[in-house]
Amino acid sequence: MKKFLLLLFMLLTLQSFAAEEPVIEEVTTVVEETVVKPTYNPQPIYAPPTFLGIPIDGSKSWFESQLIKKRGFIKQEDGYLYGKFNGNDVALVVFENKAKHLVSLVRVSYYPYFYSSAQFLIRKHNDLFVGFSKSPKYKRIKGKFLNYSDIVTIIKDPANLTDTGDVLAELDYFSFANRVEDGITYVYNGCVTIEMIFFSAELYGMQSDKYNLFLNYYNLDNAYDNSDL
Repeated sequence: MKKFLLLLFMLLTLQSFAAEEPVIEEVTTVVEETVVKPTYNPQPIYAPPTFLGIPIDGSKSWFESQLIKKRGFIKQEDGYLYGKFNGNDVALVVFENKAKHLVSLVRVSYYPYFYSSAQFLIRKHNDLFVGFSKSPKYKRIKGKFLNYSDIVTIIKDPANLTDTGDVLAELDYFSFANRVEDGITYVYNGCVTIEMIFFSAELYGMQSDKYNLFLNYYNLDNAYDNSDL
């Protein structure tokens, strides 16, 4: 009897273990996908530099016509365009890359052409230097305020002597600064240089030495070469 009861107990215990099957909970892992939005980086736009708001580009005849139409310049028989720049009377000459038939340089000089006073040159230069330095359109590469001793040093430097006997020295160099508008970068491959030119009274048979300034507006993409000479 005892054996029977023991055997029965063991059978019931085994059935109990068999009935208690392990419960496996299914765990669902939700992986959130990170959506990477594409970054829009527009390519820079290469634009020609400007002079008085007119692109230094296109043919020489087109560029000169824009100066006449929009800025009131008058072209004379000597080939120069006469008008106003920065409140001063000036004479312009436009250079064209003959191979490309595109404007490459606009040169501005004060008019009349010869000035006796070095102080005039210094005053005009320093006004231009401050204006260009403060303008966000330009980035100063080199240049400084002038005084009379600077003029004397420039004139005596043999490196500034030209083949014609004049003295021509670059005083300042400003590159056109890039401009960002609506997320687009506009790149201008151009520069402005300010040069002093000195005419010797002895060389030109004048009563006194003469001075002037050149402002050179370059479109470096249309840079002229020996074909222009």
